[in-house]
Amino acid sequence: MKKIILILLGSGLCGCTSLSIFQPTVMNEIPEISSGTNLSSFDFGWTSGYNYTSTTDASRRPPIWDSSIKNDTSPSARARFPVGKIPAEVVGGIFITGALVMIKYQFLGPTINNAKKGDVSLAFLLQGSSGSTSTKSGDQNGIFGSGGNHWEAKISSNSLDTSLLVGVRALDSLLLYTGGLASLSTVESKI
Repeated sequence: MKKIILILLGSGLCGCTSLSIFQPTVMNEIPEISSGTNLSSFDFGWTSGYNYTSTTDASRRPPIWDSSIKNDTSPSARARFPVGKIPAEVVGGIFITGALVMIKYQFLGPTINNAKKGDVSLAFLLQGSSGSTSTKSGDQNGIFGSGGNHWEAKISSNSLDTSLLVGVRALDSLLLYTGGLASLSTVESKI
């Protein structure tokens, strides 16, 4: 029984040596800006993006690199601020491992509060985001190893995304929209 408990405890501790980071994308934005003065909205929700893993066990010597990318979501908070009389808004947000800033400019159509059935909207987005995990450290091969070489690991990411979105109001309360995304991302991990 003691062996099983030690193995389960060890497995949990070794899982903490995984090096991964979440990087959001802008595809879940609508092509209409909010309207109003000062802070126009503040929300909590889920942000879609990718989870980058560089290794599942940074304590291994040598580390086993596992550069995998998976679709993922992260809890997030966002605040939207209109930009004066320009049909644009600035969005600031945070997610589990980082922060983002987005500028949305609406070329065509009314704002979300004034949109009616049949309205067409077109918007351009530019988003920059950055993420970093806290430094992880330990001894070689986790708790089952020789306890020899000390290690430290860190992963960080930066991304610049642009998106062009178009939408049509099928009903006053129903917006159908689609768009395309171009993204430039870098992920760096050091062990």
